[in-house]
Amino acid sequence: MSETYPVHYLPSSMVQQSPAPAPAATDCSALIGYATLGAVVGASAAGGANILRVQREELTATEALADTGKAALAGAAATAVAGAAAGLVAKEGVTRLAVLLAAGTAVMYGIQRRWGAEALVEDQP
Repeated sequence: MSETYPVHYLPSSMVQQSPAPAPAATDCSALIGYATLGAVVGASAAGGANILRVQREELTATEALADTGKAALAGAAATAVAGAAAGLVAKEGVTRLAVLLAAGTAVMYGIQRRWGAEALVEDQP
């Protein structure tokens, strides 16, 4: 007796394929991905600038590390919020880019304004 079985193929018109569901642009894993990317970019930009400031003796190494950490947190927050907002508005194109830029800028403005206010309070006698 044979152990092989005949293979039958269905015509493609008879095979129903449902498209894979698109992942939501604001799901948790996407937001974590955005935040991670923003943290890396923010820390890289601040780290490069802070190395120069330490070499010029404008900052101590500890101050540079603290500033780099703050930049990483700000970048993470701004990128996550911008990614979520853009995902709600558009999937691609100029509209998405505009929302990414506007939302990211707004978050960074708010963070910088808050940190600036805190620095003013610390500097007062």
